[in-house]
Amino acid sequence: MMHARRKADAEALRDVAAEWAIRIDVNDLTDADNARLDAWLAENPAHAPALQRALLLWSDLDAAATVAVRRRRTQFRGMKRGHGPRRRRAWAAAAIVVGIFVLASGVVMRDEIGYRLRADVYTGTGESRILPLAGGGTLKLDARTAIAYRDDAGHRGIELLTGRAQIEVGHGDPRPFHLLVRGAEIVDTGTIFQVDARDEETEVSVSQGGVSVSAAGHTMIAGAGESLLVDADGIPGHATTADVYTLTAWTRGRLVFEDLPLSDVVAEIQRYYPGRIVLLDARAGERRVSGVFDAARPLDALHIIERNLGLRLKQWPGDIVTLDV
Repeated sequence: MMHARRKADAEALRDVAAEWAIRIDVNDLTDADNARLDAWLAENPAHAPALQRALLLWSDLDAAATVAVRRRRTQFRGMKRGHGPRRRRAWAAAAIVVGIFVLASGVVMRDEIGYRLRADVYTGTGESRILPLAGGGTLKLDARTAIAYRDDAGHRGIELLTGRAQIEVGHGDPRPFHLLVRGAEIVDTGTIFQVDARDEETEVSVSQGGVSVSAAGHTMIAGAGESLLVDADGIPGHATTADVYTLTAWTRGRLVFEDLPLSDVVAEIQRYYPGRIVLLDARAGERRVSGVFDAARPLDALHIIERNLGLRLKQWPGDIVTLDV
């Protein structure tokens, strides 16, 4: 648990440093922005080195970006910044955003390569697949999902390595069906259920029948209309009543959000968007979103959110999108 927390803290620091780096290299910081930056740097001795690393990364991306970064790095050290030509700043901005994509997605890309090497089936961005299961039934995979088959003489099943799946178990095979996910084992008792493996937790929801979820000596039962969460250590929590219709909207090509923070909504839309979606301000990520969107049109969803929340959306080369207040 402590390791997962330290990893999350390091990633959070990296993301904040990346946000400041793009602001330093693209925009003229207001007095209020500079005050916030000074306060953030003074808050923790690790912040200044993190910002320096982010700025150094950008400096190798593009010649124009190098000029801009050096100028901004000078400002960062306390000197006043001058104004460069608009075209040069535009190219620097593009290079910086590409840098944020590289920084923010490096670990993700490495993980995805690992999943692909271990997977028997992998779905890409915006791709879904329906597969037959031994003994009847079907397996529906959402975008960016990886599974490995785990059939043997004693039981049939799959391991969900990452992503989201819906399992409808058939009973033409006498072996019980097991699904493994991050240390937990889900056993079907005649059901349709969904499993969503997120960064810090896994959600199991049941449409029909029931499942038992076991890990580390703990076993919990969830029935139709219920869901439960499995934490980062694989320990299942108690089942609670859930809006399964909303949880399974993805199986119908829809994304349904009800009063969720934009940061969570962006993470969901990211499954279907081929590039990278970057929130440039933590305040934007805290804004609440409700709505129903077409999973096949993620950019349209972002434009609707932009208008409804009064945000600024900008598209960059490489299918990168930034959202800011």
